[in-house]
This record gives sequence, structure tokens and C-alpha cells, in this order.
Amino acid sequence: MFLRAISQEEETIRKELSSCLEPMVKELPDKYREAVQLSELENKTQKEIAELENISNFATNYTNYHEF
Repeated sequence: MFLRAISQEEETIRKELSSCLEPMVKELPDKYREAVQLSELENKTQKEIAELENISNFATNYTNYHEF
């Protein structure tokens, strides 16, 4: 998988969006909140999340995209 560098403008937009979404994310049930927090707000990869949560990449992918 090829990862491209994120521009300063993209990083600024991501931070602004994260600050807007954070109050809503805090209202999610624990399981979902943590997945969204790590993947969308902290920009962690599925591999990083799997390592942090001690779960498989498949489980991370399934949690992030299929249970919402």
C-alpha cells in the first residue's frame, strides 16, 4: 500500500474536522467511540489499531465499517 505525504493544508483541515466531530464521537458507545477515535481522529491505520487493541486487522476493518 502506497502512503502519500499529507500537505499542511490537509492536516489543518483534518484537525478542524476532528475538533468538530469530537463532541459527537464522545456520545458513541465505547466500542465504536474507540474505533472512530483511533481511525478517524487520530489517523491510525488498521494495522496500528489492531496492534493497540490486540485484535486482527480483519476485526478492525469489520468494526470500523460494518457495525455502524
